[in-house]
Amino acid sequence: EYEDGINAMRINLLTAVILGIGGPWSSLLLSLGKHQIRLLITLVFSAINIILCFVFASFNFGMEGVAFATLFASLLMSIMNYYFCKKNIKFLTT
Repeated sequence: EYEDGINAMRINLLTAVILGIGGPWSSLLLSLGKHQIRLLITLVFSAINIILCFVFASFNFGMEGVAFATLFASLLMSIMNYYFCKKNIKFLTT
């Protein structure tokens, strides 16, 4: 009965791993007082995720397409978190 969602769940598990790796960078930005940067990253993540979900859904990629959209947006968010942490912390630049 639930076989249709197995592939989407596998993609979502990979997304959870990526968010688990990128989450500490997000917390570090907040602890550095970079709330506006963190807000900007979250807004970009949300916008990209929503747009890609609609695009993939309109091309009939189904649940897997929406899961890939979230995976891509999460990967981008984690990269952005790391980039801004590296830019704002001296010991990460060496």
